[in-house]
Amino acid sequence: MSNETNQARLIDHSQRQGRFDTTHHLALSHIHFLDEEVVAKLAELDMVAAELEAATSRVATVERRNVRRTRLLSKAPLTSTSLGDTASRD
Repeated sequence: MSNETNQARLIDHSQRQGRFDTTHHLALSHIHFLDEEVVAKLAELDMVAAELEAATSRVATVERRNVRRTRLLSKAPLTSTSLGDTASRD
Protein backbone atom coordinates (compact mmCIF):
# COMPACT_ATOMS: atom_id res chain seq x y z
CA MET A 1 0.00 0.00 0.00
CA SER A 2 1.14 3.45 -0.72
CA ASN A 3 1.70 6.12 1.83
CA GLU A 4 -1.22 8.11 0.39
CA THR A 5 -3.57 5.15 0.79
CA ASN A 6 -2.56 4.66 4.42
CA GLN A 7 -2.99 8.36 5.08
CA ALA A 8 -6.44 8.31 3.45
CA ARG A 9 -7.46 5.35 5.59
CA LEU A 10 -6.26 7.09 8.74
CA ILE A 11 -8.23 10.24 7.86
CA ASP A 12 -11.33 8.17 7.08
CA HIS A 13 -10.98 6.31 10.38
CA SER A 14 -10.54 9.61 12.27
CA GLN A 15 -13.68 11.03 10.69
CA ARG A 16 -15.68 7.94 11.57
CA GLN A 17 -14.33 8.02 15.11
CA GLY A 18 -15.27 11.71 15.34
CA ARG A 19 -18.86 10.95 14.28
CA PHE A 20 -18.96 8.07 16.76
CA ASP A 21 -17.65 10.30 19.56
CA THR A 22 -20.22 12.99 18.78
CA THR A 23 -23.05 10.47 18.64
CA HIS A 24 -21.77 8.77 21.78
CA HIS A 25 -21.55 12.13 23.57
CA LEU A 26 -25.12 13.03 22.56
CA ALA A 27 -26.34 9.64 23.75
CA LEU A 28 -24.57 10.07 27.08
CA SER A 29 -25.97 13.58 27.57
CA HIS A 30 -29.44 12.22 26.78
CA ILE A 31 -28.96 9.44 29.33
CA HIS A 32 -27.71 11.99 31.87
CA PHE A 33 -30.87 14.06 31.26
CA LEU A 34 -33.01 10.95 31.66
CA ASP A 35 -31.15 10.07 34.87
CA GLU A 36 -31.93 13.52 36.27
CA GLU A 37 -35.56 13.13 35.24
CA VAL A 38 -35.75 9.69 36.87
CA VAL A 39 -34.16 11.03 40.06
CA ALA A 40 -36.68 13.89 40.13
CA LYS A 41 -39.59 11.48 39.64
CA LEU A 42 -38.28 9.18 42.37
CA ALA A 43 -37.96 12.13 44.75
CA GLU A 44 -41.55 13.12 43.94
CA LEU A 45 -42.67 9.54 44.52
CA ASP A 46 -40.90 9.50 47.89
CA MET A 47 -42.73 12.69 48.92
CA VAL A 48 -46.09 11.26 47.87
CA ALA A 49 -45.36 8.03 49.75
CA ALA A 50 -44.45 10.03 52.89
CA GLU A 51 -47.68 12.05 52.60
CA LEU A 52 -49.67 8.84 52.19
CA GLU A 53 -48.00 7.31 55.23
CA ALA A 54 -48.78 10.43 57.31
CA ALA A 55 -52.41 10.41 56.15
CA THR A 56 -52.75 6.71 56.96
CA SER A 57 -51.35 7.38 60.43
CA ARG A 58 -53.87 10.20 60.98
CA VAL A 59 -56.73 7.93 59.89
CA ALA A 60 -55.59 5.21 62.32
CA THR A 61 -55.43 7.77 65.14
CA VAL A 62 -58.96 9.01 64.42
CA GLU A 63 -60.26 5.43 64.22
CA ARG A 64 -58.73 4.57 67.62
CA ARG A 65 -60.21 7.73 69.12
CA ASN A 66 -63.64 6.88 67.69
CA VAL A 67 -63.47 3.35 69.12
CA ARG A 68 -62.62 4.74 72.58
CA ARG A 69 -65.47 7.26 72.38
CA THR A 70 -67.91 4.60 71.24
CA ARG A 71 -66.92 2.37 74.18
CA LEU A 72 -67.28 5.26 76.62
CA LEU A 73 -70.68 6.19 75.23
CA SER A 74 -71.91 2.60 75.35
CA LYS A 75 -70.98 2.44 79.06
CA ALA A 76 -72.51 5.81 79.95
CA PRO A 77 -76.04 5.73 81.42
CA LEU A 78 -78.73 7.05 79.15
CA THR A 79 -80.52 10.06 80.60
CA SER A 80 -82.94 12.51 79.11
CA THR A 81 -80.28 15.26 79.14
CA SER A 82 -77.71 13.05 77.43
CA LEU A 83 -80.26 12.37 74.70
CA GLY A 84 -80.94 16.07 74.29
CA ASP A 85 -84.51 15.84 75.50
CA THR A 86 -85.55 19.42 76.21
CA ALA A 87 -89.22 18.60 76.89
CA SER A 88 -88.45 17.32 80.40
CA ARG A 89 -86.75 20.61 81.28
CA ASP A 90 -89.74 22.80 80.34
